[in-house]
Amino acid sequence: MSFEFQAPNPATHFFDVIVVMPIGTDLRVFFETAKGGTLHIFKGMIDSGDCATEAAEMQCLMHFPTLEAQGYGVWTALVNKLSEPAADISISIIWMTQS
Repeated sequence: MSFEFQAPNPATHFFDVIVVMPIGTDLRVFFETAKGGTLHIFKGMIDSGDCATEAAEMQCLMHFPTLEAQGYGVWTALVNKLSEPAADISISIIWMTQS
């Protein structure tokens, strides 16, 4: 699965990523930046970041600093699901201005 999104200037913004999935889902999330860089956002079961579970869902929050070397524009999110069965997955990207 992949989707494109508009990234503001990463030299002046930092961002959080929230991944919500059923417990036991193993996936990886990468961002390809406008300058062609690859950011490893979520490494699934290997490095689950700050995760919490509720009912049958797991929600993971990752924080990212400003990235002066990356350009603004259209970025692509790539999701590689490594586990069975099919699952509903939600990915939210929250950009914040550096103060």
